[in-house]
Amino acid sequence: MFSAGMWNAGVSFLPSSFAMYMTMLGYAYYLRPSTNDRIGDRRVMMGTISFALGAILGWPFAALLGLPFVFEELFVKSGDEAVGEEAVFDWRVDRIGRLIKSVVFAAALAIPVFAFDSWAYGKRTFPTLNILLYNLFSGKGPELYGTEPPSFYLKNLFLNFNFVLPLALISLPALAITYCFDFRRLGVSLTRPKPGQSSPYTLVALRLSGFYLWLIVMTLQPHKEERFMYPAYPLMVMNAAVSVFLIRGWAETAYIKATTSSYRASQTRLFSYLTRSMVLPIMILGVSRIYALGHFYRSPYDVIYHFQYTEVPKLLRAAGYEPIPPPEEYRDKREEQGYSDEWDYTVLGKMDPKLRLCYGKEWHRFLGSYLVPEGIEVDWIRTEFDGAMPRRWEPSHSRAGSWWPRQETRITRLGKFNDDNVESPLTGTYVDPSECTYLIDSSMPSQPPTTAEPAYTSSNEWERLYCEPFLDAAASKWWARIFYLPGKSAEKGRTWGEYCLLKRK
Repeated sequence: MFSAGMWNAGVSFLPSSFAMYMTMLGYAYYLRPSTNDRIGDRRVMMGTISFALGAILGWPFAALLGLPFVFEELFVKSGDEAVGEEAVFDWRVDRIGRLIKSVVFAAALAIPVFAFDSWAYGKRTFPTLNILLYNLFSGKGPELYGTEPPSFYLKNLFLNFNFVLPLALISLPALAITYCFDFRRLGVSLTRPKPGQSSPYTLVALRLSGFYLWLIVMTLQPHKEERFMYPAYPLMVMNAAVSVFLIRGWAETAYIKATTSSYRASQTRLFSYLTRSMVLPIMILGVSRIYALGHFYRSPYDVIYHFQYTEVPKLLRAAGYEPIPPPEEYRDKREEQGYSDEWDYTVLGKMDPKLRLCYGKEWHRFLGSYLVPEGIEVDWIRTEFDGAMPRRWEPSHSRAGSWWPRQETRITRLGKFNDDNVESPLTGTYVDPSECTYLIDSSMPSQPPTTAEPAYTSSNEWERLYCEPFLDAAASKWWARIFYLPGKSAEKGRTWGEYCLLKRK
């Protein structure tokens, strides 16, 4: 609840966010003991389906997080107690059989996905497989979109989770220390499990290994992005929680030895205070980071909100249109009921000349067409960026007799998109700034104007309709921007720019 990472990932409409939810669900089943009975069968089936959904419907690489689950199912007795040597073969056959059945059932989920995608695209295709083929076997790979050093994820994870990260990283070493000095912490008294049983330390280590596995594999990839770590976020928090539990055990053991008191003497408030002392700073820093992100970088939301709910209604009124009258029951209590004016935005598409909202160097902060009233076209103007750019959907021309109503998905845009991340040579990607009615642009002290990116915010050709401060991260001190720190000294370490809505004069 208090981590900036989950705050971002939980609401992101991304395949990796969906994979994160399915991983969390899969581990909820994985945490249960594995037994050769109906309860164990359900655990394996539901766990396998969860990991498969995350990979097939979400992000295929998330299947990697299911490997510890599969390993335990095949090689570790887990909840099956007293499996003698003479019964190991039959036990393993049962385990393999139910795992194969679960995998086959989960893999069958790909059939409706393949059918639906093929229907939508008008040709046989399986995007999940396409992602794997491109990233692993195309010879090009995602490094075309930028590379980062190995420290990237450690820095990013600390920003999003602060001290959860070191707690998660020490979970396996902490488990080893507990094994040596506080063995009974996991509720066992024998240093070796009984014949046919699995050590709880083995089971906990397997469950902790998922986060390490993901972090190592993602760090080895040249191309790194914050969203790539989303599927492992819940596992990192789980690892950190285990570390807190184990560290508290060390303190209790040390207390008993130092005071030569009974074990019950360790159940004092001292140790609950210890737990809180580890958790409260994490919560406080997490809230500080969440607030910092909103305080420093929320201007794109404020500007597009002003555009839709202030500028567009003003434009419609100037053209002679009026808002739709509120329902009769709201007319006398509009302010109390929180009712706001509703407009018929379809008339915007009939205006001549067309209304165009353009983005230049701020194209990567475009918040989506859902926040732009229908009838206003969104276009790009050329900037210093020379990679592949997104494009508008081309108009739908539904064919008579077609069961699929949106023919945009079946249009093949030859030459307009490529897998080399190079700029399309064809026209239609950019418009000239003179064709734009409105322009969203920023002015940052660390980004001096260039020929391709002039200072539109101070140009005589554009009127400044609405501007909000936006933190210039490159020009600010690192300590003043990673978390929100109140006070004048922290503010002196920050450099602010502007994020503006402009209108052509």
